[in-house]
Amino acid sequence: MLKVVCVLKITVNQNENEEESIVINIHQINQMVMDFIKEMQSQNKIIGYIDNEIHMIDLKDIFYIETVEGKIFIFCEKKVFTAKEKIHDLEDLLTSNFIRISKTMILNIRKIKYFKYAFQSRLEAHLNNGEKVIISRQYATKLKEILHLGRVKS
Repeated sequence: MLKVVCVLKITVNQNENEEESIVINIHQINQMVMDFIKEMQSQNKIIGYIDNEIHMIDLKDIFYIETVEGKIFIFCEKKVFTAKEKIHDLEDLLTSNFIRISKTMILNIRKIKYFKYAFQSRLEAHLNNGEKVIISRQYATKLKEILHLGRVKS
């Protein structure tokens, strides 16, 4: 499998009198560059609720987001938050580290410890917190492409 490697020269200039910005000079825009831009433009936090409390949740702390009976839940290592947005609206806010794995769930791929093949060409993702989630057959194919995995076995 051919993997694209991009070596970037990074220069940081500190100047207290100028607005903060990032300038990218590149020969050709590719998916890696687009993912980087999306990551830099993302909010890096989303709002979650527990009872009457409003929390700012770092995207890196989210294991997965799931909709159950019309309610949205944000699962972190030790806490579960609710959200007021619809799952597809949250999906638009998330970075490339998140991927849809079923109609009702979005997974942070950085929280995956390992995969196991599951029944009917599905994958079972074992997460860093000990939880297991099933990746539906429809979404397993896309995930395999992103992660450069081989063919799914039944």
